Amino acid sequence: MGGGIRRTETIEQYVKAGVRRVVLGTVAVENPELVREACRAFGEAIVLGVDARDGFVAVRGWQDKTSVSAVDLIRQMEDLGAGRFIYTDIARDGTLTEPNFQALADLMTRTRSPIIASGGGDVN
Repeated sequence: MGGGIRRTETIEQYVKAGVRRVVLGTVAVENPELVREACRAFGEAIVLGVDARDGFVAVRGWQDKTSVSAVDLIRQMEDLGAGRFIYTDIARDGTLTEPNFQALADLMTRTRSPIIASGGGDVN
């Protein structure tokens, strides 16, 4: 479950209802302390969604580009206890092309956590 989650109470409701993974995105940039609390309280149920354009994180439904690089955000979130990430290269999402393999390879060499690739489409 993901999208617009900004409160620990909301995460708790989803987990109690049986949701196994709760994806946090914008809140990681806007309220990293909530991510720390969520990781402590809910452990592996927390997944961080990192959406980026040209290597920089975009928030609020991809509307606002930040000055935070995707790799810097992932490292910061790892330090707060996050251990699972979903990475979307916004420029590739929905294009029916391949994911940005170069950006993914760069992230994977610069972080210690598993990263799920998102976006792109069918390459067949």
